Amino acid sequence: MQEPNADTAVRIGSTPAVVDAESLPFRFSGRTDEYFRIWIVNLALTIISLGVYSAWAKVRSERYFYGNTSVGGTPFEYLAEPLAILKGRAIAALLLLAYIGSAQVSPVLNLIVLGLLALLFPWMLTRSLAFRARYSAWRSIRFGFDGGYGGAFKLYIFYPFLTLFTLYLAFPLVARRQTDWMVGHHRYGGTRLSFSGDTAQFYAIYLLAIVGAVGVGVAMAMTFAWAFDVMRVGRFDPDQAQALLALIGGAAYLAFFAIGVYVRASIANLMWNGTRVGDCTFRSTISGRDMAWLFFTNTLAIIGTLGLAYPWARIRVARYRAEHLYFVPVGDPNQFFADAAAGANVYAAETADLFDVDISW
Repeated sequence: MQEPNADTAVRIGSTPAVVDAESLPFRFSGRTDEYFRIWIVNLALTIISLGVYSAWAKVRSERYFYGNTSVGGTPFEYLAEPLAILKGRAIAALLLLAYIGSAQVSPVLNLIVLGLLALLFPWMLTRSLAFRARYSAWRSIRFGFDGGYGGAFKLYIFYPFLTLFTLYLAFPLVARRQTDWMVGHHRYGGTRLSFSGDTAQFYAIYLLAIVGAVGVGVAMAMTFAWAFDVMRVGRFDPDQAQALLALIGGAAYLAFFAIGVYVRASIANLMWNGTRVGDCTFRSTISGRDMAWLFFTNTLAIIGTLGLAYPWARIRVARYRAEHLYFVPVGDPNQFFADAAAGANVYAAETADLFDVDISW
């Protein structure tokens, strides 16, 4: 793959960042055949153990993907142990059972449980982020995350609720503050990360997505109206009519799917290109069109093989993301790593406790 240079065009969701000869490219060296063997054993043991082995399966998978993802030739490390993940999944399973069980008892009780789950979501989010960061390392230096419940509640529950009263016009501003909170509470060793993305770029991404969604909605409504008019005059028999409606619905779904992938890819570019660790920066060149094609073909392959193509699909996505991300150190990289390692000693007293769990799946 040809590495981008200072003249590389920047898509919406990116910010200018010079990528020169000193940049450290991310690389992914995993192979489908290797991961398939890990995945098929994980799947079989998870089924046999009624889901208990899923925690061990996640550790095996994460260690494979971390160990095959490198920057400047140095791989990442995943240091978590399965029991902490199993503990988090037990909590998540109990919460899910409480929600499903309350729906069988009373709609009112179900709403109450849903509200309680909404209040618990910020805690679940912060614990998952802290867990993943604490047990991730590069060059033997661990990451960290110290975001708290209050900030997560405001940014992921309270502020999004308030955007309802602005007809969601304020949502890009909330998305920008969410990114700033998530990035800014991470650290590499003792070096704090920061985010400097422009709010206007968030508005540009979401505005373009809204225009596209409205356009798809209008086109779908007009096409449905035409189809119903054609069926009304009897030009199609019932089977042909159902096939036509299914085709229109499928095309609309693919269009909305592509818009969603565009938003994800653009926000990812915006986040990485606006992230700094010390004086160092990142460069992300993910393409929404490429990601949409990857997800579309991966979905077809997984469906067509009854799930057996899942390892191939996951390897493809991991390789694409790695090949479009660069770390751009400033000054002497060895000094940066020395400073990060020295600052990490401040956090060396962190130990696992009752709440050291991974709620995510």
